[in-house]
Amino acid sequence: MRLRSCVTLIAIAFPLVLGSRPTQAAPADKQLARRHFARGKRHFLAGEYAKAVRAFEQAYHHRPHRVILFNIALAQARRGKALAAATQLRLYLQQAHPSDPPLPAELRRIQRRVGVLWVRVKNPLARIYIDGRFVGVGSAVLVVRPGQSAVVVKLGLRVLARKILRITAGKKHLWDLPDADATTSTTTAESTGASPAPGATTPPSGGWRRFRRLHWGYFTATTGATVSLLIAAIATSVQARSLHDDYAADPTNTALRDQGQRTQRVSNALWGVTVASAVAAAVVAIFTRWKPAERAQRFALRPTLGLGQAGLSLHRWH
Repeated sequence: MRLRSCVTLIAIAFPLVLGSRPTQAAPADKQLARRHFARGKRHFLAGEYAKAVRAFEQAYHHRPHRVILFNIALAQARRGKALAAATQLRLYLQQAHPSDPPLPAELRRIQRRVGVLWVRVKNPLARIYIDGRFVGVGSAVLVVRPGQSAVVVKLGLRVLARKILRITAGKKHLWDLPDADATTSTTTAESTGASPAPGATTPPSGGWRRFRRLHWGYFTATTGATVSLLIAAIATSVQARSLHDDYAADPTNTALRDQGQRTQRVSNALWGVTVASAVAAAVVAIFTRWKPAERAQRFALRPTLGLGQAGLSLHRWH
């Protein structure tokens, strides 16, 4: 029954494309759209959902229509591509007509499995990155998986704002930056759809602390290399000492002497490399970001001045 209902949905989609006129298209484009859509329908009914998606996308290129978006979402859902399906479904719902049939259960489940992240910046030239991927300028909406999503707003090479949002499945999250030109923050917060409170305190930026951006994995790697070199140097030194003792007991054995000299040279080299690796580990430790970026810099001491008094106050930001 479920397969039959889905087949019915996709079978009526093509006549809808022909009957409505959301955009003006050339006759040649209409014919191409018909051909690609029919091919996509055949692939869909045959269970070849990846080929169906490609054919539907080609049809949409020649004849943009919300029903084609619906069929792309349905095919992506059958492929198990929840994010791709939810993205196409969101575009379809933006154009949906009240007379359109209700969504099938599998697409409603897709909606409940993902979240929508909306970032708005006052500066129209600001570039928005979500999880390291460029998504738009000035404003961007992206379907994302539940969990944490890192958002960075840049103007040229300068970072205007940075935030980690905790995304909840089935909800839309808004991060509104009315004054992004003066905002530089690195915080973790669960988006509730509201704008940040005006006048919120942000951590200080600049100075030598901006260099403390190394991941702790670099320190772990250099420390591991130092320990390995130390063990090798100790083992080689013990071997060199043993060969020296054997040669002292038998001074006529030149082979022991030559082997002992070679082993000693290797031991000296290993000790030198070990010292250099230890120094490198110490330097890396200085520039390592030990706390997660979203939890660092939660407190700051600031001078306070008053009538006849001066002091320091502890400020906390979220």
